[in-house]
Amino acid sequence: MGKQTKYIVVSGGVISGIGKGIIASSTGLLLKTLGLTVTSIKIDPYLNIDAGTLSPLDHGEVFVLDDGGEVDLDLGNYERYLNVTLTRDNNITTGKIYREVIDKERRGDYLGKTVQVVPHITNAIQDWVERVSRTPVSDTGRVPDVCIIELGGTVGDIESAPFIEAMRQFQFRVGHDNFCLIHVSLVPVVGAVGEQKTKPTQASVRDLRGLGLSPDILACRSAQPFEDGIREKLSMFCQVTPQQVFSVHDCESLYHVPVLLRQQGLIDVLAKRLELGQLDIPSEIAHEGEQLWAQWREFARRHTRSLDRATIAVVGKYTDLADSYASVVKALEHAALNVNRKIQINWVEASDLEEATMHKDPLKYHEAWQRMCASDGILVPGGFGERGVEGMILAAKWAREHKLPYLGICLGMQVAVIEFARNMCGMANAFSAEFDKDCEMPAVVFMPEIDPTTMGGTMRLGSRPTKFQDTEFARACMIKQLYGGKDEVHERHRHRYEVNPKIVDDLESKGLHFVGRDAETGERMEILELADHPYFVAAQYHPEYLTRPLNPSPPFLGLLLAASGQLDAYLAGQDLAAESETKLKIKTCGKCRGRRYCSRSHQIADWNAGHRTQCCGDAAPAAPETAEHARRLQRMLFPEHIIVSEEEEEEGEGGSAGQDSDDDGDDDDDAGSQNGTALVPAAGERAEDSEIEVDAEFMQFQRRIQRNPDQVLRYARAPGQIASEAPLFVSASDQPDQGSDVPHCPGCGEPREFEFQVMPQLLNHLALDAADPRSIDWGTLLVYSCPRSCPPRDSEYAEETVCRQNFSAHGIGQKYMRAYYGDQTAFASQFDSLNM
Repeated sequence: MGKQTKYIVVSGGVISGIGKGIIASSTGLLLKTLGLTVTSIKIDPYLNIDAGTLSPLDHGEVFVLDDGGEVDLDLGNYERYLNVTLTRDNNITTGKIYREVIDKERRGDYLGKTVQVVPHITNAIQDWVERVSRTPVSDTGRVPDVCIIELGGTVGDIESAPFIEAMRQFQFRVGHDNFCLIHVSLVPVVGAVGEQKTKPTQASVRDLRGLGLSPDILACRSAQPFEDGIREKLSMFCQVTPQQVFSVHDCESLYHVPVLLRQQGLIDVLAKRLELGQLDIPSEIAHEGEQLWAQWREFARRHTRSLDRATIAVVGKYTDLADSYASVVKALEHAALNVNRKIQINWVEASDLEEATMHKDPLKYHEAWQRMCASDGILVPGGFGERGVEGMILAAKWAREHKLPYLGICLGMQVAVIEFARNMCGMANAFSAEFDKDCEMPAVVFMPEIDPTTMGGTMRLGSRPTKFQDTEFARACMIKQLYGGKDEVHERHRHRYEVNPKIVDDLESKGLHFVGRDAETGERMEILELADHPYFVAAQYHPEYLTRPLNPSPPFLGLLLAASGQLDAYLAGQDLAAESETKLKIKTCGKCRGRRYCSRSHQIADWNAGHRTQCCGDAAPAAPETAEHARRLQRMLFPEHIIVSEEEEEEGEGGSAGQDSDDDGDDDDDAGSQNGTALVPAAGERAEDSEIEVDAEFMQFQRRIQRNPDQVLRYARAPGQIASEAPLFVSASDQPDQGSDVPHCPGCGEPREFEFQVMPQLLNHLALDAADPRSIDWGTLLVYSCPRSCPPRDSEYAEETVCRQNFSAHGIGQKYMRAYYGDQTAFASQFDSLNM
């Protein structure tokens, strides 16, 4: 007999959706860092055979495996965390178990016996788990050392009862030293004082014990870390040691959960409980585990750093539930962090872009277009049904005409073909046979081999080879380079319809090249790329299913590279990770260390104490003069967080006494992780040392300015807002004649030097989120600075002084500066004291 596999069962209590999948994936990852081979099984207690016919809005994303299995989205987490390839058998449902037992009964396997839940159903569950747990899932071909079993649903659910009973019996089948139960429960925070309550977890454990299972580990979800005494209280009433109780509080990202569990000693508890030290682990595999952990920690650390943002508009049909696009979100995150960017997703419901919405709900229509136009790239994911298709077509048209990076997936590729056929090839009636079977010009047709009547499991599913074409364009296309120059790639599919091969020649003659086709027949279009475009790529397959945190999907990588302006450098062979290594750290002032933001009075006090700093505007890359002005405008309005370069930090730590002696450098990463990239308090919060209330309008304005300068300028020049030739800034060389109105520095008395002026067009555009977005005569915003670089006084704002000329009473100052100066009654005097 071969080695005995270790089993870790993860159950959940109190509420559903508590995070069992992430706990299971994180546990598997930690075991893999020890060099162990890990596999996973997800048990779903619903009667469906698989997830293929479930609505994404009801159950989340349908994840597709290599063998074509349509499974729960948690198996996607397992594959991404553990870097394994699972099969459809790794997803057990009640429907699968009952079908297997009934088939056996029909064949006569139970001849003469009464078929019952116990023992026949429970035995079938145990046999299935034991069989699948010994199936190799990694490239090494090794039989797994550990199998993680996630028990779906909540303890006490009727539909989960057979699986609970099966696991109760299973612990005796495999032996005490080979079975460990992790119970994930909730420790809610109740009441105005925010007290953590343990009763729900106690009740959940009591129910579990009543069913014959005793948890070995408690993973307690909560918004905050354990308060004093909570761990000991749970230990006492749940019959586990304090070392077996883990606080799984909210983290900055899900990638920090393994780090959190490891810090609390999960590996030590598992090693002792399952006697993992007795397993034979080859030295080379153990070394790979150590490297995996080092890479994972770096990946999690990148998520907390202050990186430039890349904004992607996801134009889809199921945007009301983010889990509908779980793999798409992960693929964007993985690609972004691998190119040193933070991803910001603008969710756009496709139907909101359509003309019908403009008549029915104009506000929703304009907001949807605004979110899409403000993005650095557009992604149209897969979907089924006609709703929202015209909106997706409009999104593809916008990306094509305005040279905005575009990635289409499955349906996203089909709508790109329909749009191009309509507007570039003269096929005005082009559409898909999926939505109109009698359309005059079917650009997308039903695949002939697909069963048109049966829905479940009848699509073109699973991993299929795609071969790049041997044409001049295809050999040099961007997507092939992103795949490393491979002639053939294997990706996962899930579709019934395909591009009509009869119109391919017409499309390619106009510049839409199908660079990849199926390797089996060569007649099915798989990848397209548009000529003379920064990045316009679409694929019939779903590349998001194969993304990994440390190995992002090439199409998504290309989208993020193009959206962040790095694609050309990447394709030229530059090492972007080395060149873009973050050299900026968020620092709080000495008196506000650890807060989310720094109050104005503390910042001035720190400045007067000699803490020479640079503002967040210097984090942006070198840019033309207008972009420099945009950075000056940004830091003039948002100086709460101070960012300095590593070189300046070293100078400050070892330099003169006038520099920041209160910062020791040890807290830099902590400060960054605590503060994130927030520049101002959340809407409605009040600063402790000043009567400041930040309203929703200001938060919207802040998010506009917070973009890096080139994005600000591009958005400011969006069609229909500001003409491309309109000046946004006027430099010192074109200084307006102010006569005797030039302000003087209150510190040294010298006349202030003119820096630049912000033109009314930009100010008006930046106020589009106001409740009343009518055109306002803002006047001109003039920016001056002291020639002697005097530090700011209490009557000044940050390092620069702003001057007002011809501002209306309801202008930008009153609308937005009140966020810093409180109510409107005190506004006038503060406004005048700033020479505004």
